[in-house]
Amino acid sequence: MGATIDVSADDDPGIADGTTSFGLWTNEGEVPENAANNPESPVIDLFDGQTLTVTVTFEDGSISTQAIELHVANFETEMVDGTPRLTPRLAADDAEAGTSAKSLYGTVVEAGNGPFPFPLDDANNRADEVLPADTLERAEETRPVSMFSNGEPHAATLANTVMYDAGEIAAIQLRPPYEQGDDERQLAVGPVSITRAATPPSGKTPDEFVEVANGWLGNLAYFSKCTQERYGYAFNDDGTLTDQGFCYLEATFTVTNPNEESIELNSRDMGSFGLANEEGRLLAIDTSYFTLDMAVSGDAETDLDDPRCFTIAPGGTARVSVLHVLPNRLADDEGLFFLTGFEQSGALVAFSVGE
Repeated sequence: MGATIDVSADDDPGIADGTTSFGLWTNEGEVPENAANNPESPVIDLFDGQTLTVTVTFEDGSISTQAIELHVANFETEMVDGTPRLTPRLAADDAEAGTSAKSLYGTVVEAGNGPFPFPLDDANNRADEVLPADTLERAEETRPVSMFSNGEPHAATLANTVMYDAGEIAAIQLRPPYEQGDDERQLAVGPVSITRAATPPSGKTPDEFVEVANGWLGNLAYFSKCTQERYGYAFNDDGTLTDQGFCYLEATFTVTNPNEESIELNSRDMGSFGLANEEGRLLAIDTSYFTLDMAVSGDAETDLDDPRCFTIAPGGTARVSVLHVLPNRLADDEGLFFLTGFEQSGALVAFSVGE
């Protein structure tokens, strides 16, 4: 709304109950690359030492004004629904990057009952501006799959992949052995069957996909906008895709938990489609946001708060279906595989589904 904001709780009740928030930004200099995803973002440093002045006029006509000096510091974070959230606690100097993030705190340097000390002539002077559209770059259709040896990344290839026929059963763990710790998460997966269709095989409409409903808060219009920009297609209300050069691929498979304890899984654990290039390097296909939809039946309990997550009982067997979108020409490739996890040896496990 501009550098000076003048708002009323009568016009926006969220100001009074705390559901309305105001953000700060600066127009100085160029925005650093990937600034929004950088917990040490240099953008925050631009506010260090600046003063934020806030005046509140109450219903009885009384006034309170504070001048708040902004400072940069590292704060502890905590995980909430799988996302790190800031806490009000300052982080220790030696805190690891994954447990802390840079942010601002304010110190009141002046307080009184006087009016706002600056002119209001330019208050809300940008309220009617239309911001330029924020568009996403087109994603590459494939991305290299990496493995690690002695802590160092290297290219995953067909040579270090165990390829199963779609009708077989593979013993896997979802994480490579060096990441397992005390939780090996052993599973048996397979056989795998593939359904290809122009509309979702489940009969759902896109607004019912678990990724749209839970990952994008049900905002199908925005999800379609981002999918169009990033991948080149969008979703019609009836489930058809706006570009007939794409199709739905649904992988359905059996997952057995042979362990004596239940195992918690989510849709992003459940595998992805891929190909190998001419040099034999494994490439994961990246043409849809995560797993669009998932269905689970059998000895499994879906998380009511987030149906992208489910738990398989000890010794239980579940039937799982996961939905992706692929370009037709990649779906046509005879070398198509479904990547599921790792053997105890550390080799990748994939099912050949190209035929």
